[in-house]
Amino acid sequence: MHPIVITMLALLIAVYASAAEYDEGYSAGTSSARSILSEIGGADRINSRIQVPMTSDTGSLTTFQSTYADPDDPGPRDFKAQLTETSSDAFLEVLIQPGPAGDIGTLTVRQDTDFDDAMDASYTSPVIASGVCANGIISCSPGTWYNCRFYRWQANPDSSVYLSEVDGIADLAGCYCVNAGCGGDLVWANAANMLKDLGGGIVGTIQKSNPDVVVTKVSSDAESIRYYGQRASDAGINQGSAQIYFSGSQHPEQYYDPQGGALPVTEQVLAQQADPSSPYSQLGRAYDARLNPRQEKTCSILHAVSIASPETLVLSTHDTCSALDLSGCVLDREQLCDYENKNCVLTVKDGHASGLSPIFPPVYVTDSDAGLSFAATATGNAISYETDGMNFLLASGPDLWWSIRREYLCDTGVVFPTDEPIDAANVVSGSVEKTGNLISYDEYDPATGATTPQSAGLPEIPSYSDCEMACKVRKQSANTQAGTDANTWDYQNSVDSVQVVYKSCGANQACPIESGETIVQDCTCLNEFPNAVSHMQVMEAAANDMICAP
Repeated sequence: MHPIVITMLALLIAVYASAAEYDEGYSAGTSSARSILSEIGGADRINSRIQVPMTSDTGSLTTFQSTYADPDDPGPRDFKAQLTETSSDAFLEVLIQPGPAGDIGTLTVRQDTDFDDAMDASYTSPVIASGVCANGIISCSPGTWYNCRFYRWQANPDSSVYLSEVDGIADLAGCYCVNAGCGGDLVWANAANMLKDLGGGIVGTIQKSNPDVVVTKVSSDAESIRYYGQRASDAGINQGSAQIYFSGSQHPEQYYDPQGGALPVTEQVLAQQADPSSPYSQLGRAYDARLNPRQEKTCSILHAVSIASPETLVLSTHDTCSALDLSGCVLDREQLCDYENKNCVLTVKDGHASGLSPIFPPVYVTDSDAGLSFAATATGNAISYETDGMNFLLASGPDLWWSIRREYLCDTGVVFPTDEPIDAANVVSGSVEKTGNLISYDEYDPATGATTPQSAGLPEIPSYSDCEMACKVRKQSANTQAGTDANTWDYQNSVDSVQVVYKSCGANQACPIESGETIVQDCTCLNEFPNAVSHMQVMEAAANDMICAP
């Protein structure tokens, strides 16, 4: 018997065997439903209790009254929670264009510094970017890693940003090379990550200068990244005519245009397929992992330097990767970090190599007895040090970074078939029938293709109404409406009128009549469609008989 069918039968048998527990659960659920309906049973209550607090800065959400006895229950509590928040148009946009030698030839930053939905500051880097850092850039001779200068993001008093030259790479963090000196076509191949690193450094600089800035949304394309947000002090206040919705569009109504409006599904799929961190790619990997579960193995390679004897450094290595059995494994993620195991650069993500090569500052070790200072450098294929103007090689070969963190995904040999469960589920769902408390269905055998009739009992299911019970009441009211030309006194002999109201009878099946109201029709399954059509026909006939005169 197939596992899916076995599971279904087990559930049915368990339910049937615990009919008393079912009755108890049904009673508890019914009681809870009645309690909740008493608090939000009706459009007005839903509007005041849920819709208004969640879509505006008016009022608070309130938890429901507990439906069970608990001496520690503090009772209903109020709290703030909004699904929507006013947002400015993009307050920051970063644009890049690669140069002929692979460097970022053009780096432009546009800002809306006062959040009035208009870009009022623009800055273009005066130098090319040969390397990208978490808080700045490195600029070298085009296409090479020579004559390098180092720049860090800074902010003016109005929060507009610019690049300021610093002494060296020690003033930067998380740097990596992007030009032809380290590989080919690195900018286009890693544009999404580079834009995130550049934008993240700029946003961090802005927020350090002005902590009031809050980022609410980020969007990007091949050449630019945009940050949407607001000032925290302006939350809940309309900040101009533009508002960016969760769809990423200022005008989401365009998607509902009957003359051709459509969600950009194809464009989104194509864009997200190229981004391993996108929701589309993550869902695809999650589905694949369910069908072919794999074991995760992690390891690290750490290198350290120390003084072994006067004027000599020694290299020590702690390697947990070499002891792993990596047969049937693929490298899924790799991070290269500095000597302090910080400022990491992601070189492999979701099984894809980025081609990025980190640039770490030298590690300084001092021998106070000999009065010497050593500057050790790791480049991936060598670890060396400099002292007293002379260079010495400590080691050469692969994996010679200060810190390497790796995650592998390894085959387990377990593969779940997809066709057989789908076929079995289709047979069961297509054949299931219920007669009284007995459910019958066909069991499917994928090996032979044969089906076998099966049946199981169900607990007693209480009867329920096919529609919501409602009552019809009327009450006297005064119609004193006024328009631009006159009020109802000018057209009617009396302002007294009768108002007809329909009310839900709720879980107690009792008409909630109020003072001054008279029941026209008590709780029943009302069908007022013919009455509504009659009223519409009368109004249409009256409109056709109207004669307009000057």
